[in-house]
Amino acid sequence: MTQESIMRRTLSPILILLTFGLTASWVTAAGETEQLEAMGPWKADGTAYQIGPDSMLFIGAFSGVMLLEQKGKVFDAAEFSCPSSQEIDYAAQRVKASGHCIIETSNANKVFARWQCQGEVGDCRGTMEFTAGTGPLEGIKGGGEMRLQSFFADISEDEDGEVVVDKAVGVVTWPKLQFELSGE
Repeated sequence: MTQESIMRRTLSPILILLTFGLTASWVTAAGETEQLEAMGPWKADGTAYQIGPDSMLFIGAFSGVMLLEQKGKVFDAAEFSCPSSQEIDYAAQRVKASGHCIIETSNANKVFARWQCQGEVGDCRGTMEFTAGTGPLEGIKGGGEMRLQSFFADISEDEDGEVVVDKAVGVVTWPKLQFELSGE
């Protein structure tokens, strides 16, 4: 396997990182659970390391904007940034990825989450869990399914021979993300 083919294969898994699913909804009252459907186009950059004859490890971050099916909810047009890592097994055509996300709403409040997924190269499915929030989102609990799909990436080698991901893109979907805020 040539280094160029390894680098091309690395593009798909990196994008898979971003195929984590996030469904979110705004809670109108403390203790009330809401659910919504969301998707978010993303782009990523980072570094890929060859960790075996047919294996790569990507370390980087992906970021994008959440778009909700129901407009006007708290996460609509929220920006997300997700530092993450992904292991790619090209021989088995499998990936597993995990990381954290910082989701910033339009009113500058933040929600923190962790996620994980696994699946085929280019299609990683898993879950996301909210861990904390700021402002009116403090005490947020919940999460849901996610799907990270990857579509394209530009990769190159730096002067030390390490693979650098210049551009990776994809879509993450959250079909049923639920959350609630703790009551006071």
